[in-house]
Amino acid sequence: MSPLDKLPGRSNPSAPAQTAIETLSSLDATAGVMIGTYGLAELEPIPLGYTALIIGYALVCSLVVNDFVKVALIADYQNTTTPALDR
Repeated sequence: MSPLDKLPGRSNPSAPAQTAIETLSSLDATAGVMIGTYGLAELEPIPLGYTALIIGYALVCSLVVNDFVKVALIADYQNTTTPALDR
């Protein structure tokens, strides 16, 4: 809980709100894949192989490449010292 959550007018997200957000996000992703795969009105469907390629590319970029970059940046940050922070 952050100190900003204690300000007047701010409330903590409750468990049902978190569940609703997760449900809506998964429904949105499912609808996007279904529309892309089967088409909608005048939109032609994207072949299943292309859909799998797009999802796979997104997973590799976000889970593999991004993690290596974050690990390298954090390691570099921890190996350097800033004189202002050494006090």
